[in-house]
Amino acid sequence: EGYDFVGMTDHAGSTSEIHWRKNLRLADFYTESEQFLAIPAVEWTLQSDPELNDIQHGAGHYNIIFASTEDAEKYIRNKHELYCPRTPETDIAPSLWKMLDEKKIQCVTIPHHSADQVHPVDWNVTDPRYVTAVEIFQCRGNNEYPGCPRERNLSRHTPTQHKHAYIDYALKKRKYKMGFIASGDHNSMGIGVAALWVKEISREGILEALRSRRTFATTGDKMYIDLMINGAPMGSVSSSAKIPELVIEVLGQFPLEKVEILRNSRVIHEFHLDGEGLEFRQTYSDLNYMDEADVLYYYVRATQKNKAIAWSSPVWIDKT
Repeated sequence: EGYDFVGMTDHAGSTSEIHWRKNLRLADFYTESEQFLAIPAVEWTLQSDPELNDIQHGAGHYNIIFASTEDAEKYIRNKHELYCPRTPETDIAPSLWKMLDEKKIQCVTIPHHSADQVHPVDWNVTDPRYVTAVEIFQCRGNNEYPGCPRERNLSRHTPTQHKHAYIDYALKKRKYKMGFIASGDHNSMGIGVAALWVKEISREGILEALRSRRTFATTGDKMYIDLMINGAPMGSVSSSAKIPELVIEVLGQFPLEKVEILRNSRVIHEFHLDGEGLEFRQTYSDLNYMDEADVLYYYVRATQKNKAIAWSSPVWIDKT
């Protein structure tokens, strides 16, 4: 696939201690310094009870990305099992974050397919120390907001009926701050790519970038997208008192069709592109930013003519 880094997130509930140590040895073996990084990673999985009228408290799937093999070894509960929702210490998401804190495990927990009908995420709980990035797209589809592009990427996938499982609810209503990534799932390698701006090419560098929200996402093509607002880069908060001036840069793998600016997860401006151009650079000033009374954030979504999509991470504006 031509990846620079990979984390294989097997389900913790079906991974034994022996299997986990084998995974960690394989990750160490295949890590080749700056050429390729294999990251210790696992998936914590609590499926919401379908008999409930709402999303179960603390439910969701979280991909856990560890800073090191030593941190990943702390995730072993005993010689038979890893921590998972079946173990009392980590039965719901808040308990998971509490355990990670108590054991001083350096990691992030990335919400996974949050708007899936069978596996929705309960956005009423979070921990900003561990939930700094969110999976906006994977093989099932786009979790951006109800009715978003490629919401149903597979015919067998059904989006949830709970509108508060989508990312726009977490960002706008719950006021969470998360960068965007994409990823694959099961046997769908190549569907969903996570891209990071790292200060150093190492496992620790990857974790630092995820924590700092210096990320962007694509549906699989090797697209490039960047956004700065009044000098603040993707994933950061701008405290500038000036009118938001967005500096946008996109480089497609295939010809670009459109570039959209979203304010608080809704499109406020769209650039339609003709021809076969791969590059887009533009500056845009939002004169109506004061229309948003509460939270204010922007991000950019770029679509190629082959319908591949890239998302920048948001930039938040602190109007206080």
